Amino acid sequence: MSFGLYVIILTYTMALLGIAATALVETISPAFVVFLGIAAVASLFVNLRRLRLVPAWVWNIIAFAIFVFFIADYAILSRNLLVSASRFLAVLMVSKLFDLKTNRDYIITYALVFFQILAAAASTVSISFLGILVLFLVSGIWAMIILNIRRDWAVSSPLSDEPPGRVFGPRFLAFVIASAAAALVITVVLFFAMPRAGLGFLERKTANTVKVTGFSDTVDLGELGEVKTDRTVVMRVGIRGGRPNVLIHFRGAALDHYDGARWTRRVKKTAQAPRSGSGRFIIGSSEERLLEQEILLEPLDADVLIAASNVMFIDGKFNSLRVDPSGTLYLPTPPYSRLEYVAWSDILNPRAAPDSALVFDEYKETSFLDTDPSGPGIRALTAEVTKGARDERAAATAIEVYLKNTYEYSLDPPHTEGKTPLEDFLFYSKKGYCEHYATAMTVMLRAAGIPSRLVTGFLEGEWNGLGNYYIVKQENAHSWVEAYIKGRGWTTFDPTPGEGLGSIKIPSTLSLYIDLIRWKWNRNIIHFTLMDQFKMAAGIERGLHSYIGALKKAFSWEKNTTTDGRWMLPKAVLTSGILVIIIAAVVIIMRMRSTAHGRADGRKTPRFYVEMMRLLKRRGIERMPGETPAEFARRLDIPAVYAITASHEARRYGERELTRAELEKLERDLREIKKTDETQGE
Repeated sequence: MSFGLYVIILTYTMALLGIAATALVETISPAFVVFLGIAAVASLFVNLRRLRLVPAWVWNIIAFAIFVFFIADYAILSRNLLVSASRFLAVLMVSKLFDLKTNRDYIITYALVFFQILAAAASTVSISFLGILVLFLVSGIWAMIILNIRRDWAVSSPLSDEPPGRVFGPRFLAFVIASAAAALVITVVLFFAMPRAGLGFLERKTANTVKVTGFSDTVDLGELGEVKTDRTVVMRVGIRGGRPNVLIHFRGAALDHYDGARWTRRVKKTAQAPRSGSGRFIIGSSEERLLEQEILLEPLDADVLIAASNVMFIDGKFNSLRVDPSGTLYLPTPPYSRLEYVAWSDILNPRAAPDSALVFDEYKETSFLDTDPSGPGIRALTAEVTKGARDERAAATAIEVYLKNTYEYSLDPPHTEGKTPLEDFLFYSKKGYCEHYATAMTVMLRAAGIPSRLVTGFLEGEWNGLGNYYIVKQENAHSWVEAYIKGRGWTTFDPTPGEGLGSIKIPSTLSLYIDLIRWKWNRNIIHFTLMDQFKMAAGIERGLHSYIGALKKAFSWEKNTTTDGRWMLPKAVLTSGILVIIIAAVVIIMRMRSTAHGRADGRKTPRFYVEMMRLLKRRGIERMPGETPAEFARRLDIPAVYAITASHEARRYGERELTRAELEKLERDLREIKKTDETQGE
């Protein structure tokens, strides 16, 4: 393969990576990416045919026009600097592919690709970016080495030929891979070592928010069913200590008023959550047996913060947090970027009752039952179901059991004779989903004089045991009931039957591993914080102490007298072996660099002189040890050799650039020597 073809392949590999990075920037349409690909393919045809479409000054005008388009794009179309800059860089890079003549043109192209990848890094959290970054490191290092070889060859060999393709042997490939690996290691070290700071102006925000239902001030009955087949991930929740043995309800919002068609939130008074000395938001007072959740929440179109029911503490990177009397948590604004926080919930004990009598009135409000034609029927049904109940808890449990056992779960309940969805569900179709069950129980509890409210949120979703976290999706959206039981406080009831709590889905091991990679990528890369740095530094320090202690035990005479001694020696030997391999790799790379520098020094001899020596060697003529080029030329007394030697000395020692006429004469002299060689061969 020729040298020029190597350069083309690497350049278009880099261009492809730039286009792929641009595709990761949100709101950039697939049609635009396809346009970039078609234009890049067209430029490849131009470069392989070595066509020159327009002069350089025309390309300057095109570049200026692209810049004007960028300004217009930002000011009128996207109004997003990152998106406009990504489009500008992509179009400029593809345009540059049509104008590749000098090393400078190639370097500009690579620089544009670098900035495309930088723009993608500030826009995306996709794990695909990791693959693009690694390939960019490898191909970028390879490309820069090749361009340096080409530049050095042009300096030492003024003739127009490119370097031979044979320079790209196994050693060269090994050096490139080793250099890329070293660069990747250095990048990783710098990433984890550099101080973390808020992104501010470049903070990731997305236009592709997850549209959740049930968290607004008004929710139509039946609205939740639309998302029960949507597998979009809403959040991932890591659980400290492994999976709990109870069903977890991840609580969102609470609604207090039902008018027969929709639920609304009338209790809107909120209070600022206080912060502890450690910076945690204090929601409750319990500190015993709390469930610790490490939550990674996708960008939502609601300002409600989600966590397991009965939250006690919240720790996250938000300036403030507000709480209403129902315990619903509100952010200052909807999270338009992924949000990471830690929540501690007391899922075993009910929430303490709020003090406001007005709040209790709202949760006992029964105006719907007083005005709707189905009201008397619902009151009669409630009285029948709770007949014989000893107390409020027994009455609530009776209603819950009745709804679970009497009605059929269906995501597509039929519309029959009922004037309202609730009347339809209770007396006619007797089919519905979680919203119908929760609404029915809330209304029946109020008919029995028990304060209650409808709660929206999510069930626990799929469990990934590889990383000890839940994968919560839109299909896990759920509604349930909280009732105030005297002597116990607000207690959770879920009247939805088992089939409505989500079918048992066993994800494949492969899908769990893929999701685990996403979880680790987002947790340990995208959301790596200053606190994580402190923890990592402490962990490294503990690891070093442990390793040194292991070495001492492993190589001491006492190791055979302890149970752990049998395991210390292999562990220490393995770790030491890894260190030896790393040191050996560094030594090999340094030796290869030294060899490469030595060869580079050898290439300072102009190629035309090297070619002359090769032709003379074929005739059995070689320089003697210690003989200078001038002495060698005098010994041969051949005019062409004299001329080439003089040009060699002027170029190498006098550092004088040869003129075009001198280069053409050198070509004639080499042809003369070659012709003489062929004549003598005959």
